[in-house]
Amino acid sequence: MAWSAPITAVSGELLTAAEYNASVRDNLAECAPNIATQEGSIFQASAPNRIVERQVVSHRVPEEDSIPTQQTSYVEIRNAGPFVTAVTGASALVFVTCEMAGNTNTQCSASFEVSGSTRISASDKWRVVHDAMEKDHFSRYSVARRVELNPGSNTFRMKYRTGGLGPFRFRNREIVVIPL
Repeated sequence: MAWSAPITAVSGELLTAAEYNASVRDNLAECAPNIATQEGSIFQASAPNRIVERQVVSHRVPEEDSIPTQQTSYVEIRNAGPFVTAVTGASALVFVTCEMAGNTNTQCSASFEVSGSTRISASDKWRVVHDAMEKDHFSRYSVARRVELNPGSNTFRMKYRTGGLGPFRFRNREIVVIPL
C-alpha cells in the first residue's frame, strides 16, 4: 500500500471507520518507524510517496598485505577485499580507504569493483593512488564515488594494482557503502 494524501477534516462532518483508517492508520503504516526493521537503517524514496529501508554496510581488514611484483591490472591480495554486499536502489555512495607503502618513486593504487545485479570493473577513475616519495613510508588515502547501479543485491570489493616494481604494501583497508 502506498501513502496517500490525508483527508481534510470539515467541522461537523463525521468520518467512517474506513475513511479514518485509510487517512490515519494506513498512512502511519507507511512511515519510517513502522517500516524500520534494523537499527542504523536509512530510508530512501523508491517512488512517489514510497520509502524503503536500506542498510549502510562496511568492512575493514586491518592486516597488512602486499603485492610482490608489477601488477598493472586490478587484483585480489592475500586477505581478499574487504568486500560488502548491500541491497541497493539505482545508486550508492562508495567510500574506500587504505594505507599504502612502496619503493621510492613508484606508484600503487586501490579501487573497487561491483558484482551481482550490476557489473562494474575496478577503475583508475575512482582509485586512491600512492606515489611513494620515501621507501616503505605508509600514507593513508580515501576516495568517495557515487555509482549508478541496477537495483538489487550488489557486492562491492576492493582491488589493488601497481604502476611499477613491488613490493607494495596495503593495510587498514576499508570499504563503506551507503545504498541510495
